[in-house]
Amino acid sequence: MAKHLLFGTSYSRRTALKVAAAASAGVASGPQAQAWTHGSGPSRTDDSHPRLLARPSDFDAVASRVVTDEVSQGWFSTLEELGTELLAVPTPTFPNGASLLNTARTAVNRIYTLALLEQLAADPSYAQRARAEIAAIAEFPQWSRTNPPKLADDFLSVAEMTHAMAIGYDWLFHTMSDDERADAREAIIEKGLRTALNAYREDSIYTGSPNNVGIVTNAGFGVGALAIEPESPLIARDILRRSLHCIRPAVQQLSPDGSSPEGGYWGYVIRYLGIYLAALESSGVRDNGISQTVGLSETGNYAIYLTGPAGQFFNYSDSDPTSQQPPELLWLSERYSNPVYTWWGSRSRSTSTLYLPRYLLWYDPSKDVGPLESDLPLDIHFASVEVATFRSAWEDPDALFAGFKAGDNASSHGDLDQGTFVIDANGRRWATELGKDSYGLSGYFDYGGGRRWNYYRKRAEGQNTLVINPTSAPDQLPNASCHISRYESSAAGGYAIADLTGAVPGDAVTSWQRGVAMVDQRRRTLVQDEVTPNGHITAWWFMHTTAQVAVSEDGRSASLTMADEDGGNPATLLVQMVSAPPDSAFTVRAATPLPTSPTPQGQSANAGVSKLTIELAADDAFTLAVLFSPITEPANPDLTTPSVVALHDWSTDM
Repeated sequence: MAKHLLFGTSYSRRTALKVAAAASAGVASGPQAQAWTHGSGPSRTDDSHPRLLARPSDFDAVASRVVTDEVSQGWFSTLEELGTELLAVPTPTFPNGASLLNTARTAVNRIYTLALLEQLAADPSYAQRARAEIAAIAEFPQWSRTNPPKLADDFLSVAEMTHAMAIGYDWLFHTMSDDERADAREAIIEKGLRTALNAYREDSIYTGSPNNVGIVTNAGFGVGALAIEPESPLIARDILRRSLHCIRPAVQQLSPDGSSPEGGYWGYVIRYLGIYLAALESSGVRDNGISQTVGLSETGNYAIYLTGPAGQFFNYSDSDPTSQQPPELLWLSERYSNPVYTWWGSRSRSTSTLYLPRYLLWYDPSKDVGPLESDLPLDIHFASVEVATFRSAWEDPDALFAGFKAGDNASSHGDLDQGTFVIDANGRRWATELGKDSYGLSGYFDYGGGRRWNYYRKRAEGQNTLVINPTSAPDQLPNASCHISRYESSAAGGYAIADLTGAVPGDAVTSWQRGVAMVDQRRRTLVQDEVTPNGHITAWWFMHTTAQVAVSEDGRSASLTMADEDGGNPATLLVQMVSAPPDSAFTVRAATPLPTSPTPQGQSANAGVSKLTIELAADDAFTLAVLFSPITEPANPDLTTPSVVALHDWSTDM
């Protein structure tokens, strides 16, 4: 087969033919958002398809970028490879008795990929395979494990399947026969939108939920309604009104600074919210002010600042450390005129079909501006979730980074994690968060009954914090809400101090404050606790790590060593007690429950993770200050031990 070579990347001639033709067509402006008409539903300037996320002119613009922009061309080449592989993949079957959520997500990925390739490539096989996917899903008896759906993942599966079918119906409309269109439209209505209507009429906790579930369900149903509104306006407009109303409380969780109380679920939220808002815009339908929600224009900062130089997210709560870089950042970049979001989103390492089509759709090279050019501050305090992060530099994979959290233990997906921290240096994460455990564990989401707090990863002992007088009961108060009382940042350094007294069960202490600072001209990190006991206490200081740990003979310091991703080039982090009660010493423990803690069956064994530990007993007020120093070769000649400064005297030039 003939090949066409541009910028060193080849793709098939049949693809190049349609790409070149589309590129020569030029780019026209899309429809303007229209007002609601007499309260009956949205008015439109154009009823034609495609209308979700893109109009024909937008696909033409993508084709043009594939020819002229090397980044877009690389994405397109990968997308074509993935799409070609999908041509040979069997269509889905209904998973009797099991959740359909993974099936729905697979359908989303496949349909986006195949449908976009159909728009860009002169090859009918992509459309044929996508229509086969749509036909198979339309034949499912329902789009959830039970009918009606009962659990959160059942509602999510219906919403995500509705989204998948909506994109397929809209983007492939011109390739479908009348019968195929009717079958797809009937499936969207009967298996998706009628389920939504029942949930809305019953005030379901899942469509009304002020968290990620509320975003995904309302957005998925709303996108389904937008797809079929030209042909079935009555039910579509009813769903649109209800979804816009019900999604608002969940969107307001991002206010006022764009941060997410659910940690890494931010990516899931922004993916669906961005798709919904973009689909409303491209369909010419007003969003009733949702896009003007305070904090939404700043929400991309949350993804940028919570990811360390090592490429890992500060994964508090039920999160994993994967960096949050969904393509919706590119849409946010355009919508809110913030080009650093394009820089961050387009730097994703993901080549998943989950993201590539929308990266291609929304990428604008002219808006790809990095943090140095944008003069982005090094540090931030997200006051609504009480999380602060600090770093020594942008765009340096070896930079020093620290994240610190107080916040609300009762947040959705929350842990007992007041005071937890993470540290990156030399391209590695040294102090790590364990994140979520298996969602299938018995009682894992039993917040009120307390079974969640039996699991190690959800307890304070499974975080990088201080645990005082541990028992089998929750080792922090599950309803504790604590605040960062002081935060400062300057060129020399930055710090945050939190009053965590309210997290300690009972009356064990009269005060506990923890500060995290970037000191010594941002070359080292300090974690300092000041505790005033109310009588005799036992306290445990924990830091989880995947590094190899060697404790000094006197127990006052520890050397952490970690290789790079390829198993070589070891780096070192020196950890020192610069202030501690007499006889305090570092030890290394397994990342397992304390002898006093519950040991429920089935929880993770935390293989490959150990924890650096300090156990101490105290009757009087004490300061425990631990300094973290990345060691470079040759060793830093001026790594002197700093004087201990009381938290109330901290400044940014320590």
